[in-house]
Amino acid sequence: MGEYLFIAAFVIFFGGLALTIFQGLNHKFPKHHKTAT
Repeated sequence: MGEYLFIAAFVIFFGGLALTIFQGLNHKFPKHHKTAT
């Protein structure tokens, strides 16, 4: 059961990290149109 909690925390942590990096790159390089929120 512990491994499932670890995997969930891993996915949430790296998901948030990737989202933060992606948003930061979007602010730095606004290449495409602002279609997405």
